[in-house]
Amino acid sequence: MKKYDKDKQREQWTKYEAMGKGKYLAFMTTIFTGSVLIPLIILYLIIRSIFGDLIDFSNSALLLKLSIYIIAMVFFSVRMGSKTWDKKMRELHGYEVAELEDAELKKHILDGEKIKAVKRYRDITGAKLKDAIEYIDLLSEKYL
Repeated sequence: MKKYDKDKQREQWTKYEAMGKGKYLAFMTTIFTGSVLIPLIILYLIIRSIFGDLIDFSNSALLLKLSIYIIAMVFFSVRMGSKTWDKKMRELHGYEVAELEDAELKKHILDGEKIKAVKRYRDITGAKLKDAIEYIDLLSEKYL
């Protein structure tokens, strides 16, 4: 049963990867913010219909508080979505998808010296040879 779940998760994350990190974050932010915000609004309306106005809010004050809450939810969901993306990409591929800020590594890639780039990447991260080669190939495609 677990194997099926892992295969299904891998298939789903492959779709997300094809979508790209930016679209994934926008998608997950929308889902998370909506799934938290809609029940809170419904709960507010139910409480208001049962008990009336417990707290006297003007429409502008309520709108301001709701706007602040939505902005906070968006920032939180983007942060959590980004962490989730990085974690899942490491699980799927065994390496960081985010680029390393290493001038020597970029120089080797731009000069077409893949072997030196792989060696430098392995020195920096301690990655396995296969993972380092895959990572350098991805960066080479991006830069060249």
